[in-house]
Amino acid sequence: MRTVVKERADAPPGFFEAEAAGIRWLAESGGALVASVVAVSPGRIELEQIEHVAATARAAHDFGRDLARTHAAGAHSFGVPPDGWGGPLFIG
Repeated sequence: MRTVVKERADAPPGFFEAEAAGIRWLAESGGALVASVVAVSPGRIELEQIEHVAATARAAHDFGRDLARTHAAGAHSFGVPPDGWGGPLFIG
C-alpha cells in the first residue's frame, strides 16, 4: 500500500484529528471513494494513496453517482461536524 503524508509543525491542536474524523465520516456513506486514514497524530496525518484511473465516460458516470450518494448521506448543512466530534473544525 502506498501512502501520502501531510505534516504541519504549526498545526493548531486537533487539526489533523479533525481531518481524520471527517475523512472517516465521508467513507461511512459508501459513496465516493475516500482515502483511508492510516495514522494520525498532532502535526501529521498519513492517508492511503488512491491510484489514478483512466478518465472515461463510465468512470465519470460512476463517480457522479457515488458522489451523489456521499452528498445524500446525512449532513444537514455545510460545516456540520461528524457525529461524536467535539473539537474544533478547520474549514478553508
